[in-house]
Amino acid sequence: MDFTQARFKKISGRLRENQIPVGILLNKEQSILQEYIYNNLGSNEANQLFPIAISVRTKLLSYSYTVHIAGNMTENEQIEWFEVLNNAGSRVTMIELALSKFKVHDFDMYTKFINPYKSLVAEYGFEELFSPFSSNVSYPIASLNPAFEKNQRNGTHNKNYAPIPSDTKENMLIKLNKQELDSISDTTLSGLQSALDFIFDNSLQDYITKMQHIMYLTGYFVFVDASDIKIKELVSWLRTVLFDNISNGEKRDIFNDLIKNNI
Repeated sequence: MDFTQARFKKISGRLRENQIPVGILLNKEQSILQEYIYNNLGSNEANQLFPIAISVRTKLLSYSYTVHIAGNMTENEQIEWFEVLNNAGSRVTMIELALSKFKVHDFDMYTKFINPYKSLVAEYGFEELFSPFSSNVSYPIASLNPAFEKNQRNGTHNKNYAPIPSDTKENMLIKLNKQELDSISDTTLSGLQSALDFIFDNSLQDYITKMQHIMYLTGYFVFVDASDIKIKELVSWLRTVLFDNISNGEKRDIFNDLIKNNI
């Protein structure tokens, strides 16, 4: 738990004074937490942090979760199950409803694609770009659009298949078989890896302020053959492209120009 940033994060290396391991923060013995704080911080800092840590600990340990587990359901039974849960809780998004249907094809979209996608982005230090929470699903699913067109439409691009959340094609994806889903997932993850490597190879980390930078660059590496990649122009594009306060139509035009190398 990083108390400066008020969030849990994965740490490699030495902990700072404002960071407490989860195993200590949530240890069943509160005295373990108290000993850790007062042994590792000065008295003034410890006196300030300890009440905050206790408050966070109490909040987490007293929170109640309800877990619904269901198995061996048909597609229609899964949809009905979600609808029942929706009547008493938070609304399940249409994307999440669609993702449940992939199980029918023996393809777990979370395990096979969404989680590896998010892990790769986090590995390169860009996990904070996943905001709001709904983007945890919509960003990866939207990133599949270029690979879908590359593998299923012979590389023909339609502007409303841009890698943006408003253009997710979950209803098209659920029509694919497991082999096709594996193919577009692998293609997208490969493009994502190339995009992240390109960013670091060219020291462009400071210019990556939106997840769209990564999603568009991923789409570029999916669509454009290695021999046609314009490195200098692509570096310049990443340094200057802006995604703030523009319409979805403008976002689609930006991606269309990018993959056609009109940059």
